[in-house]
Amino acid sequence: MTWIWITIAFLLLMSAFFSGMEIAYVTSNKLKLELDKKQDNLTGKLLRKITESPGDFITTMLVGNNIALVLYGIYTAKIITDYIERFYPHMSPWMSLLVQSVLSGIVILILAEFIPKIIFQLYPNRSLRLFALPVYVVYMIFRPISWVVIKISNFLIRLFSKDKTNLSQISLTKTEMYKYLSQHVQTGDEEEDASEIKIFSNALKFGEVKAREIMVPRTDIVAVDIHESPEKLREAFLRSGHSKIIAYEDHIDNVLGYVHFFDLFKKPAHIRQILRKAIMVPETMPVEELLKKMTASKKSMAVVFGEYGGTAGIITLEDIMEKIFGDIEDEHDRDEPLNKRIDKDTYLFSAKMDITDINEKYNLRLPEKEDYESLGGYILELAGKIPEEGETVQDDQYVYKIVKANDKQIEEVEVRRLEDAD
Repeated sequence: MTWIWITIAFLLLMSAFFSGMEIAYVTSNKLKLELDKKQDNLTGKLLRKITESPGDFITTMLVGNNIALVLYGIYTAKIITDYIERFYPHMSPWMSLLVQSVLSGIVILILAEFIPKIIFQLYPNRSLRLFALPVYVVYMIFRPISWVVIKISNFLIRLFSKDKTNLSQISLTKTEMYKYLSQHVQTGDEEEDASEIKIFSNALKFGEVKAREIMVPRTDIVAVDIHESPEKLREAFLRSGHSKIIAYEDHIDNVLGYVHFFDLFKKPAHIRQILRKAIMVPETMPVEELLKKMTASKKSMAVVFGEYGGTAGIITLEDIMEKIFGDIEDEHDRDEPLNKRIDKDTYLFSAKMDITDINEKYNLRLPEKEDYESLGGYILELAGKIPEEGETVQDDQYVYKIVKANDKQIEEVEVRRLEDAD
């Protein structure tokens, strides 16, 4: 009788193994798997072999699992039947069959399905590397059966469907690539490698970024009236340190174009003589599309307008490049926006800081919505106006005291956690 229990335990282990490896492959990060397969060692060679055809791999695991379950059912039925005949000799055959099905099914679900799939799903790529050799052995043993099953399946698919999907092709999605890169950054690799991975990660998210997310906001635009003298324009260049300045007529919502600093060497009599056209784009335009438009038109600046047609901000090629490569500092760049912790529950921030950056750095869990991006934008929505210096507003978690502000914008904010907040 002992050998039967050993056989049942072995079959349960094999079923758990097949179930686990199946879910490990399905949930594995395909980019990481491809990199593992490129390794010039035994594991890499085995991974290349067993995952050469995804359809073959999955079918082999299913075939192995079914064989293990069938044999497990045969041996389990024998033990349970002997037990019932010994202690419950008058039990009907139908009730005996029900007891066998329930008991063996519960054991299978817990030990061969639920537990292994949880474990293998937590560490899918590691499991594939660790068990590459035993999987290869099983793969070679059951591959003839798998080949027959796949041929029959393909025949039925062609017979009843027009789907000609090739299961041997591996498709790497942006989500998988970004997930792998995020995990790689968190492992604490060398700073240079982490910087390159960060650039790659930014490039993957680039297609999702909108113009309003990277534009210089309206309140920070340096601009001059088209009727001003070139001397006033020169002073604006020197004061701001910018190489390009917006020119408008009468008001900032009527932007005519921009002027490049080098054009002042032409000694124009009027600003209009050196005015260059700027691209006008909506704030909802994807930055990827904007970059193509700027490249095609050979323009280095775009004016962003809001939903009501007013000027919302401006974007330069440098702003777009910084979204991919990180901050590109020059001698005219300002220091990092004010952000510091005063005590355990009190912070001082520049109102221009992104709420996302604040939450990532200080874990404050400030509300994030599409209607605003900066701390100042959130306070404006909360108050419904531009608060004056010294005024406070609050939500369910924090009190926001306006430390510095003017008629047009909030500049500095003190954030203090409420005593009864979590």
